[in-house]
Amino acid sequence: MENQNNTLVLSQEKLEMIFGKLMPYINDDDVTDINCNSRSVWLDSITKGRYEVKGLDIDSDEIERMGYLMSNENNEQFNVAYPILQAELPNMRLQFVHRSVAISGSSVSIRKTPSVSRINAEQVQENEYCTKKGLEFLKAAAEAQLNTVVCGMTGSGKTELVKFLSGYINPWERIITIEDTLELHLVDVYPEKDIVELEVNDIVDYDAAIKSCMRMDPTWVLLSEARSSEIKELLKSISTGAKIMTTIHTDDARDIPKRMLNMFSDNELSNDKVENMIYDYVDVGIHIEKEMHQGSMHRYISQIVVFNYDENGGRTADTIYEVTPDHIVHYYPIPESTFKKLAKKGIFIEWNQQVVGFDGHVYAAGGDADE
Repeated sequence: MENQNNTLVLSQEKLEMIFGKLMPYINDDDVTDINCNSRSVWLDSITKGRYEVKGLDIDSDEIERMGYLMSNENNEQFNVAYPILQAELPNMRLQFVHRSVAISGSSVSIRKTPSVSRINAEQVQENEYCTKKGLEFLKAAAEAQLNTVVCGMTGSGKTELVKFLSGYINPWERIITIEDTLELHLVDVYPEKDIVELEVNDIVDYDAAIKSCMRMDPTWVLLSEARSSEIKELLKSISTGAKIMTTIHTDDARDIPKRMLNMFSDNELSNDKVENMIYDYVDVGIHIEKEMHQGSMHRYISQIVVFNYDENGGRTADTIYEVTPDHIVHYYPIPESTFKKLAKKGIFIEWNQQVVGFDGHVYAAGGDADE
């Protein structure tokens, strides 16, 4: 059965019939991704990292059986003529690739998108995801309506962080989410908030959805991922007073404005003016690092950068929080212009320049923090 969007709703019996041996891992909340290559099954786990499931044999025939059954439910075809099948379930998105294309053997990739927030404020420091002080700044940024862009590579957990930070948005502020695949599930995570979820499709694309939502009196527009020309409409929404959170693919938060500039197409303004606008409109950039070591996986906030633009044409990207590869945290000064943005909303935070460990050990303080 298909609901009002493109998401299939299947009974537990149907799920078990389709996925068979994979069901224990689909039901395991600790597992975020399942990848089968017809020779082995690999899992991404929150607590165990990435590992192979030993003794679980799922060959090309079994993967294609799953794909055929899913294609029937999706009213699509999956065969030599249609070798790629994408499908969306309420808490999963799937892609099957037929052996006619995947010459090493058929493949299925399952990304789980649960209707819960995987990030827990009480555990962020214990898990070395973010320090208490870093989290206090991000909480203040959301409460002060600072426009925020989360960056990182595929699988780093960008959407999960947006989902978590949405919890700090003031309860009286209206949120409209725009996604091509439903992953945020904010209506389920924060049922007490005023949230409208939009899913783009072949009829309503990102540009149309953003234009439409501006007539719905949003305080916030949450775009699951900015990929291309829709960035222009997103920045227009900021110019009309809406606040935004979105994600972007880049490996350094300081490069967010450059990455956004590269997404502009058919632009009537000069690149210099567009870049000025980006520095003026985007307040905070966050980078999430996905670290792999001998199969173990650790995701953490590695950078917090604040952007500012002054009337004299000055563009600044100031790193205020940075985690080194040895997991030492550097706090750098917050510029006065960012403090003023917080103060306009009646929010004041303490922020001292220092170098600390996640265990609270202070390596340097004050003026020594840059050394």
